[in-house]
Amino acid sequence: SEGLQVHGCRHGVVGSIVNGSFTRLPDLSHGKPVYKRDTQANGLDVHVYFWDDRDGPRFNGWYFGMKVGGDEVWAFHPGKDSPLPPASGWQVPFDGPVDSGFVVSSSSGASSAQKRPAGEASGQPAQKQPCLAAPGQAPPPPQLAQPYPQQPMMQPWDIAQQWQQYHLMHQQHVMQFHAQQQQQQQ
Repeated sequence: SEGLQVHGCRHGVVGSIVNGSFTRLPDLSHGKPVYKRDTQANGLDVHVYFWDDRDGPRFNGWYFGMKVGGDEVWAFHPGKDSPLPPASGWQVPFDGPVDSGFVVSSSSGASSAQKRPAGEASGQPAQKQPCLAAPGQAPPPPQLAQPYPQQPMMQPWDIAQQWQQYHLMHQQHVMQFHAQQQQQQQ
């Protein structure tokens, strides 16, 4: 069966979750295929799926998440017209900047994004979506994004700590995003 290969995600926490091999599942999400990572990441399932605009246009696109339609998502692509997960242009974290190294390819041949006109997927600047960090909030420590070369193997507690930190950052982003949405609706 058709699958995906994901590689090149540079985010220190998200990269270890989303990079890997994915197998296409028999079910669909909003009319498009769903994929599941062949191995768990930190004991979690990882899915790639599409979500339509039923929750608003901001949520319309492709996701890497723990479960289809769940609150725990790691990467997002607004490519709502793509029949398969786009090859490039993924935002990591889901509300962060585009990770230009992050590549999704079909393990049975060319992906949908490679068949689109050149430049369509990468035509937007990397700073398209500003991160929803609170004013005055410190950016994540640099070792999150670039592990030190002299420490190729991370200790399990380092991964657990980073995962916990990322999970808290994610929850904060979701709460801030919902607060902004409510302010706009008033």
